[in-house]
Amino acid sequence: MLDYYGSINYPLNNIKEDIYSHFKEYSNSFLDDIIDELIKEDILKKEYSISGWNVFHRNHIISEIQENIKKRKQLSLSYIRLLLIKLIKNEIINEEGLIHIIYNYINSQMAVNSIFFSTIEN
Repeated sequence: MLDYYGSINYPLNNIKEDIYSHFKEYSNSFLDDIIDELIKEDILKKEYSISGWNVFHRNHIISEIQENIKKRKQLSLSYIRLLLIKLIKNEIINEEGLIHIIYNYINSQMAVNSIFFSTIEN
């Protein structure tokens, strides 16, 4: 076993590629923001051994990223709902297509699914 003692390094570039391939539906820049946040919070290290990453850390980091994405989606949906309420109550200017512009922007940045519009209609 070549990496028995954890002697082969797995640098941040390789970690990022692994994360990108796991989360193909999100842009690399979006994932980079989350990765940077995890590094600042000392949850993700800039380097692991290959065996350490694959055996101990990968699944934990993937879970952390999934939770981060979930929180970001919830925050975005809350923000959109607030804007919609303000638009409906005429508290902000209702420009033609504003809701769709906001939705499309967030959708492109965060891959918000179409459940949002079905929630509004109900």
